[in-house]
Amino acid sequence: MGIEGVTVACTSNCKLRDFEERFQTRFQAFEIAPPTTEDIVGLLRRYLPDEPEVVNAATFADGNVRQALLDAKRLVQRSQQLLAGITVRKPLQPLRATANLNLCQRRPTTLNPLKPT
Repeated sequence: MGIEGVTVACTSNCKLRDFEERFQTRFQAFEIAPPTTEDIVGLLRRYLPDEPEVVNAATFADGNVRQALLDAKRLVQRSQQLLAGITVRKPLQPLRATANLNLCQRRPTTLNPLKPT
């Protein structure tokens, strides 16, 4: 009993050989290169054309669009706080990305690019 016309897309940083066998046989794998820093800068500039930190957010993201968008959101929040006259007492803390679903045989890890593991 299948549903016609439905596509499921999953992304992972795992190698195909690291997936459990049942997932290897049920999905078709496509290798997609990450976007360039310039691509991410272009995306962020559409929403933040005058923000000078966009290039830093895109460079730090290293091809991870989700990370770049989260950093851009923080830039907007910081700008709104400054415009509202709110003093930011604490420096912005680095964001942490965590694996939500472990399809691989390895354990999920918490990633923090600013902190060595």
